[in-house]
Amino acid sequence: MSKTKNDVNIKAVGTRLKQIRFLLNMRQIEMAKVLNISNSHYSKLEIGIGGISNGLLFSASQKFGITYDWLANGVGQTPNSVLDIKDPRKDTPLPHCHSLLQEDDFIEKILLEANREDLKNLSIQISKTLHITYEHALAMTIKESLRNPNQEQTTES
Repeated sequence: MSKTKNDVNIKAVGTRLKQIRFLLNMRQIEMAKVLNISNSHYSKLEIGIGGISNGLLFSASQKFGITYDWLANGVGQTPNSVLDIKDPRKDTPLPHCHSLLQEDDFIEKILLEANREDLKNLSIQISKTLHITYEHALAMTIKESLRNPNQEQTTES
């Protein structure tokens, strides 16, 4: 287990940062910019190399609207959707999701997307790669599908 001098499991922190990045659909360079660190430093954090200061952990937790305890130690509520995280690139948390919630057929859209075989298969791959639950991965893929409705769908009829 790789730990920094502040006794944080850097590999686990890296995995959680990657989770946040995926939920916000950000690139590593964007995360680095938000955190005011070099792209190289951020890349190393995601794979568990190097160290992270308590100050950077605190700053990241504030910028993304998550708890310090979850980011540093995995304690507490895991952000399961993009609605649980503040997007530091915007003044308000992801307004496009809030506008979707106002649509009458929003639940029906979610259920239809959840039954798409291509999204189910992708969610399985994502859950294995990121070491997150299948449900979390499915929620991420459904969110992306609803955000980008004009992308080609390969749903079986």
